[in-house]
Amino acid sequence: MSPAQRWVVSPNNDTIYGVGFADLTRNAVVVQAPTDVPAGHYWTVQIVDVLTDVVHQLGSAAGTPGGKFLLVGPTWEGNEPAGFVGVLRMPTNVAGVIPRSFSAHSDESKLQARVVLDQIGMYPLGEDRPGRRSFGYEADAATAVFPPGPG
Repeated sequence: MSPAQRWVVSPNNDTIYGVGFADLTRNAVVVQAPTDVPAGHYWTVQIVDVLTDVVHQLGSAAGTPGGKFLLVGPTWEGNEPAGFVGVLRMPTNVAGVIPRSFSAHSDESKLQARVVLDQIGMYPLGEDRPGRRSFGYEADAATAVFPPGPG
């Protein structure tokens, strides 16, 4: 779509998006932000509540450091685990986590965007291990199977 289109809010055609949802009723989740980002590369992780209100905005424009964040629900009680950048408290037990990585229309820029996205993800706190994860972006994208549309 052209940037001039104003009928409805739509995704950018120069940004690669992801999306995930977290149920924070019983457990916290780890949100990992990228640490290996080329200078000037735009990335963001928008975190919304069940009403789609933006509660947290991580990213290059916000000057957010890379690393692990603990995403918790409104009744969570505990301490920030060692090695985490911070605790992100949500007002609801449902969170939408939406990463984005800029991709200009060149093969080099598209590769750069995918490398950054591969460092962004979330998983249950009980599965946390020392160090950072790769989220298998390339492998998942290459083998994605989508259900057939309405017939």
